[in-house]
Amino acid sequence: MVPLEVTSTPIFDETGNVEYAIATFQDISDRKHAEKTLIENVRLEQEIREQRIT
Repeated sequence: MVPLEVTSTPIFDETGNVEYAIATFQDISDRKHAEKTLIENVRLEQEIREQRIT
């Protein structure tokens, strides 16, 4: 599985009806990995602070 960010834009005809849509897909694997790393770092920093207090 690959995490994706999806954006779509409807294209309307002269009467205002959707004629078609344009969709783009972007692989956000790197972003998700960075978020996971950041969350883990925050958790580890919190554990270190708690160990210093006790």
